[in-house]
Amino acid sequence: MMTGRLPVHVLEEFSPACGDEAGAVPLNMTTLGDKLSQAGYMTHFVGKWDNGARYWDMLPLNRGFRSFLGILNKGTYSYSGIEYKSVQKNDDLIDFWDNWGPARTLANDGVNQEHHFRDRMLSILRTHDASRPLYMHYSARSPHSPHQAPHEYINKYDTLSSTSRRVYMAMVTMTDEIIGHVVEAFKTRGLWRNTLMVFSSDNGGVIDVNKACYQMDGSDALLEAEGFHGTVCPYSASGASNWPLMGGKFSFFEGGIRVAAFVSGGLIPKAMRGTTISKGIIHIADWYTTFCRLAGVDEFDAKGNVSELSFERKGDKSVPPVDGLDMWPTISRGAYSPRVEIHVNSDVFISHRWKFVRNKAVIKVAERPGPMLSNASSPFTDRTLREFTCESLPGCLFDVLDDASEYYDLCNTHQSVCDDLRGRLEKANEK
Repeated sequence: MMTGRLPVHVLEEFSPACGDEAGAVPLNMTTLGDKLSQAGYMTHFVGKWDNGARYWDMLPLNRGFRSFLGILNKGTYSYSGIEYKSVQKNDDLIDFWDNWGPARTLANDGVNQEHHFRDRMLSILRTHDASRPLYMHYSARSPHSPHQAPHEYINKYDTLSSTSRRVYMAMVTMTDEIIGHVVEAFKTRGLWRNTLMVFSSDNGGVIDVNKACYQMDGSDALLEAEGFHGTVCPYSASGASNWPLMGGKFSFFEGGIRVAAFVSGGLIPKAMRGTTISKGIIHIADWYTTFCRLAGVDEFDAKGNVSELSFERKGDKSVPPVDGLDMWPTISRGAYSPRVEIHVNSDVFISHRWKFVRNKAVIKVAERPGPMLSNASSPFTDRTLREFTCESLPGCLFDVLDDASEYYDLCNTHQSVCDDLRGRLEKANEK
């Protein structure tokens, strides 16, 4: 979304933003913040950045945003801001950033980070000059791991037997409530009637359950600084469910890449409100181009095409053009989506209703957990053991419209489709 590129044209693998340059958006790609700033928008980023932090140039205020409150890396404990992976290294790294420096007055003050994000967004809306266009990007930390939520939200689901499910649903409920507060603030300022709000997940939910939740009781000297004595569910004790889709986060099955999304706001024509967009595919990269067009700025990335900066800061290195397509006709009047294909990665290609998986390709998280993943009887399994290897020639073919659970490989009965998509995948991989 930040670059308008498909992930295959930026980064395919999960990489740390600080420890590996491959975890950052290349500096020679113009961000959505850059584009909308050029169009005169007041741009603000609140929440999880995760677009790179190794160099100063990678920070949000150097990538087109006028203000930033959030975390730079992937996940933190919700009350102290302690980076969750640093705990494993017996370190005390706090990841909580306010504009150009650490959010020292906010970290470990007993308030959940997500509520700090809410308060910042409400402050932005209260003080915004209504004569200027506004772009506010809220990248919610919830429900990313480690999973925590205030007790009053967890208690709403005390009839559920699964602790991880209760905590997960509490985090989603808290995020939903925050969105409601923000929408009301837009309406109070009289901004809602000209606003387009896009809500989208970035991937399917994690369906690992090979660890249990635990109680933070202050016995751990490092985590005692968290200032929160309650239930914590680590990454591998997720309470998510992508049913009826197969797979989850880190998988190229539908449970990993098909996500929940909706649009709202006064800018949506009344005739389209409450309808379902069913005429084609929308990729999250398409919002880059859609927003650029609505803002009256060209989505063309001149910065990337002149190769003015290489990602590794040594020599010239060109970048692929913007992949995003304009979805405003689709969401404003129900036109067919201009997107009919997605080059998912070097092994997977989607065209219309068909998903092609290359022969011998291995897809992780190949599991269908059922309608309630996180119940008391869920097996404790290791994600690395749940893999699918395509054995068909020239590959495996799934109809993701009629068979969203991807039960049936149709390559034998639709050989011509299989051959065609293999050719398209090979051609796309050459670019």
